[in-house]
Amino acid sequence: MTPPEVAPPELDSGAVGLNAVEPDPTPPVAGPSPPATPAPPLAGPAPVPVETSAP
Repeated sequence: MTPPEVAPPELDSGAVGLNAVEPDPTPPVAGPSPPATPAPPLAGPAPVPVETSAP
């Protein structure tokens, strides 16, 4: 009867599968990050004028 009880490992495998599926949905959730993209552009224009002044 002990061998059959060792079946728990199968449950572990299932848990791993769910974990792998969770990471996938996580990336899409990062959608809200796009709004942060406008911030980088602001820093871009600033450095450009400084470089033009140097020459």
